Amino acid sequence: SHLPPSSRGALRSWGAGASLLSLITLVVSAGNYGFSFLVVHLLTPKQFSGFSAAQGLLLVIGSGCMAAIPWAIARFIALHDTAETRQEALHFGLVAAAIQGAVAAPIAGIILGVTAGLGVGIATGVATFAISMVAAPVGFLQGIDKLAALGGLWLLELVVRVGSATAAILIVSRTAAAALLGFSVGSAALVVAGLLVGRSGFPLRRGARTTVVSLAKQSLNLGAIQVFLTMLGALDTVAALAAGLRTTVTASYQAAALLGRIPLFLSTAISLAAYTHMAAPDEERDVRREMTKALALYVTVTIPCVLACWTIPNELLGLLIPRSYAYTGRLLRFTSVNGAAVGWINIVSTGHQARGRFGRAIKIMGVAAIAQPILLIVFGRWFGIWVFASVLVAVSVGAAIVLTLDGRRWVSLRP
Repeated sequence: SHLPPSSRGALRSWGAGASLLSLITLVVSAGNYGFSFLVVHLLTPKQFSGFSAAQGLLLVIGSGCMAAIPWAIARFIALHDTAETRQEALHFGLVAAAIQGAVAAPIAGIILGVTAGLGVGIATGVATFAISMVAAPVGFLQGIDKLAALGGLWLLELVVRVGSATAAILIVSRTAAAALLGFSVGSAALVVAGLLVGRSGFPLRRGARTTVVSLAKQSLNLGAIQVFLTMLGALDTVAALAAGLRTTVTASYQAAALLGRIPLFLSTAISLAAYTHMAAPDEERDVRREMTKALALYVTVTIPCVLACWTIPNELLGLLIPRSYAYTGRLLRFTSVNGAAVGWINIVSTGHQARGRFGRAIKIMGVAAIAQPILLIVFGRWFGIWVFASVLVAVSVGAAIVLTLDGRRWVSLRP
């Protein structure tokens, strides 16, 4: 009842936007992996191990920043789209993103500083703050339904990030810290371009106290879910580094984890397109319909990815990954299933977030996210990489099943 006629029409079909973002996500993922494979050949296994741990964390933090603050302001705009609310939403987004970055940057920096060295820790902290600022323009453009513009900004970020990082490696130093420089530069370019595209949000206007409090509460709840999703999707590479495995084994796992994350990035694109359409309807049957579409699209694009990871010939894999990373092919079977499970969790939790059902999702995802790295480090140290990989899959698949059963009213696949 709060939606303008144009939004009601958009509610009937978001498949084109989701398909476009999924296609762009595939292109961006291909670019990410192309750069990662370049780094594999330019850095030593030890340097690549530190880069991979930081990159895994930053890439999924980037995915998380597409949901916490952005989804709060996107929902606010979708329900109350006026010039004033757009200005209030963008003002809140910029302030909240800066606070989020100030909190998250030192945490990420310390984690990587302890596990991979001071230089990697500093580069990760700076990049985390830059990525956090992306939240404001992304949420604003999502709220005004400019999905094509979002896709273009992601492509811009990819080009700037990969170009600046490659230049840093070749010109400055062949270190993990230099390879991570592109995350900061690319995110800064996205923020500037995104604010130019979203200039209808200016001049900024501070919202009423009740509006700010409501948006802050939503952002905190959404942020908690996204932090746990980030932990499930990224901390395995950090845990592999902390488990004390041999360098070649750790690097092999991290290379496999890069490929195994493709489904998670696809799920982020689909969730981004579907979120406001699941948040807006008054009737729950409309929510189930939107969730059905989201899950059906996710399954359609994810199954081929997982099958490709299970059947990739060693000869082809050898062209991408140095042969010294001997365990990558076999570990890829575990990481691809893990990526698919975490991506499913992402889609299902989107329904919980859109309808304000935060409590149960936070409890289920929180238990899994906190237990997983602890179990991985303990079992990795005691029993080695294969038990490590098995525990990884068991936790993520178990969490996906429990969350789906809990949210069955949102994930019914009946028409």
